[in-house]
Amino acid sequence: MKILLFISLLACVLGVTLSACRSAGTSQDGTTIRIIGDSLLAGNGIQSAMASALNTEVVNCAVSGASTTEISNQDACSQRNNCPIWSIVSGGRNGPGEDYETTLEGMTDIVNRERNAGKKVIIFLYSPDAVSHNDPNSWVNTFQNEYYALVDGDNVQIYDPRLDPRLDYGDPNSRQYRSEDDSHPSELGRQLMGAAVSQLIDGSITGEPTPAPQPTAPTTPQICSGECSAEFTTVCIPYHCQAATANPYQQCRNELDSQIGPIANACNNEAGCIDTEEMATLKDNPCGEEESICDGVTQWKAKKTYAAGSIVYHKFAIYEAKDANKNADPSKKKNKEKWRKTVSKLIKKKENYKKGDYVIFKNKIYRSLQDSNAGKRVKNTKFWKLYKENAKRCSD
Repeated sequence: MKILLFISLLACVLGVTLSACRSAGTSQDGTTIRIIGDSLLAGNGIQSAMASALNTEVVNCAVSGASTTEISNQDACSQRNNCPIWSIVSGGRNGPGEDYETTLEGMTDIVNRERNAGKKVIIFLYSPDAVSHNDPNSWVNTFQNEYYALVDGDNVQIYDPRLDPRLDYGDPNSRQYRSEDDSHPSELGRQLMGAAVSQLIDGSITGEPTPAPQPTAPTTPQICSGECSAEFTTVCIPYHCQAATANPYQQCRNELDSQIGPIANACNNEAGCIDTEEMATLKDNPCGEEESICDGVTQWKAKKTYAAGSIVYHKFAIYEAKDANKNADPSKKKNKEKWRKTVSKLIKKKENYKKGDYVIFKNKIYRSLQDSNAGKRVKNTKFWKLYKENAKRCSD
């Protein structure tokens, strides 16, 4: 009893918070990765997923409700000789509240302390909830956005769950990744984030390059399965596009072939599989960077939200959004209340174009001058005016 009391008093003097740190995994050389933070990381999912992905021991000392001041007193990587390089840190929602400067100062102090001890830091931001999703300018988003000022190459990185489409609060499928309070992450959500943050660690826990995998006996590659292809194209690629990964296609291929990260579940034992047609189409332009089709008109994208009045090009036609919409294919009849076709590939004699509509005819765009011009040739200058001489891109 006296010994425990002495230890508690010593901890108070040294400013160290005694908490029941949780660990997962083992390492051959006894080294660890350490986590400090608040309820975002408190639990077992983060360290379990990281230990599995990185094949090492991960110690989690995060405590629910901790402020940045309290987090700074947790048992961090800088305080342990067996934690040579990686320090994972979260915090900011508890304590100062909307006092952004105090919050940023608290996180800055923690990051500087870890860096001064020679550690690399990953700042772990909060997973989306109603507050951050419904108001982009909320105090929760504001202080997290300010954390980006602390980024310093690979010495100080940020993992931002707000950029992961799988965690999008507006997507009903993301509900499984949040706990009963609909704010904190569920253990499944923590596992997902733990696997994702592991991808930022660019070497072993000692900072040395990860040894190249040993070659295996050659086998005849098979085409990737439908489940694997769907995970690759609709989850992995969008995630890395939003995270601004240098080459999202290659990154997803590396994860698939190395069987690491979330994609390993859908593509289990499919390392080296041949791209499906859907996967191959994303190789050269994985993020579908928008480029001008005709004087600023851009290609329609299923997952992009369009405001009323937006102009898009899709399947040889140009459409104008009647109302705000998402995932509404302009070419489908069921979406005619959401989109109005303004430009057809070729002028149709029986179609009654309205004033201001555009049509494409022999690689030229013409603008309708009147509300009723059914059957009128584009050469009839009373009804049509040449708008763009070369519209080949629009009619390819």
